[in-house]
Parts: sequence; C-alpha cells; structure tokens
Amino acid sequence: MDELAVVSVDMFQTLVDIGSRRHHIWRAYLQERYCEQLGEAYWALASRWILKYYHRLTSQQGQFLPLLSIFEACLADLFAHIGLDFCPQRAAEILVAQHRWAAPFEDTAAFLDLVAGRCPICLVSDTDDDMLSPRLLGLCEFDRVFTSQQLRSYKSDPAGKLFSAVVAHYGVAPEQIVHIGDSSADVLGARRVGMRTCWLNRNASSWGHDARPDYVVTTLLEAASILGV
Repeated sequence: MDELAVVSVDMFQTLVDIGSRRHHIWRAYLQERYCEQLGEAYWALASRWILKYYHRLTSQQGQFLPLLSIFEACLADLFAHIGLDFCPQRAAEILVAQHRWAAPFEDTAAFLDLVAGRCPICLVSDTDDDMLSPRLLGLCEFDRVFTSQQLRSYKSDPAGKLFSAVVAHYGVAPEQIVHIGDSSADVLGARRVGMRTCWLNRNASSWGHDARPDYVVTTLLEAASILGV
C-alpha cells in the first residue's frame, strides 16, 4: 500500500475476542442456574441486545455515556425480559472486567508483529479505559491508544471527534492512515474524516450501507497483506 503512514486498529472483535469470556460472564449472572447451553443462548441474545443499545446511545450528539452506563441500562432491560433477578450495576461491572481478560484472536499476535516493522500502530477503541486488555497491550507497544472515554466520543459520532483526534495527532493526510475494524462504525467513522478503511469481516456478514470500505478481509493476515507486509 503506497504512502501508508499509520495503521489504526480497533480492539474488540478485531484484535480481541470478547466471546472467549462468554461463559465466565453468564456463570456469574446465572449462578446455580448456569449451564453451557443456557450460557450460549443468553450470550447470543445479550450480544444483539447490547448492539441495539450501543448503536442508539453512542450516535447521539451532545450526550456522552461511558460504556459502563450503557451496559447497565442494557442489562437492566435484558434481565427484565428474561426474568433474571441480578443487579444490573453489578452485572455491568462484571462485563467490563471480563472485557479486560478476553483472549486475542489467533491471528492477532502475528499481525501485530508484521505491522510493527512497517509503520506506527495506534489502537482506536469505543471503550472505557478500564476495559483495555492487558493481554493485548502485552503483545504490542502501540504508538498511541485512543479511547472513547478519553475523548468523550464514539466512532459513530457524526462530529467524528475520535478519528479526527487520530489524524490531528499524527499530522499526516488522512488518506495516509488506514483503519481496520469489524464494525460499520469503524468503517463509516473513519471514512467520515477521510481515512482509508479495511473491514474485517470474520463472520461472512453482509454489508448494509451505501458507503463501502476500501478493503474487505476475513482475517488480520489478509489485512497485513493489503498493507504490504
């Protein structure tokens, strides 16, 4: 890839698999009711529920809620739906803590090793700082970490504050930065400020937006190939 100056990369579901902690999370919530089958079913339901809340609450202008607060509101609603008597505030704290210990994907370490020799890598994540993964940070010395909590803005914010901060920090043309992420917010948010975009589509999902990513890959090693490493 010509004129590449910076690689920006998302954390959860791009480098780190929160699904690796699903049974730890639901074992804590369900306690004596827990079984693997129920944990799987509720994880799938909760993933859809949280995504709905996330998209609604992170795209609002003029209001910033940390993910801990979004999780609490979402889980209160979800628990009422499934009839689970568990404190939503405590549940949100557990979910945040489990994010910290989620396992990197199998291709994460190799990808970071390859790209680190090519150009600076920054981490750009819609996350509270308490959710940053020590396991991931131990794999790579990221040039800079940008979080939604630090900038009080999410990737889907129409003002584009999070990705604009990346461009301003490096002082290069936005098209010299490529952002890699698994969500539409990664692609649309980075495009909004002129960055090149690479959609990591691990699950063969369909793209549902008119504005399209510059590149589509199914693994991080494919992304590394596109970057020229």
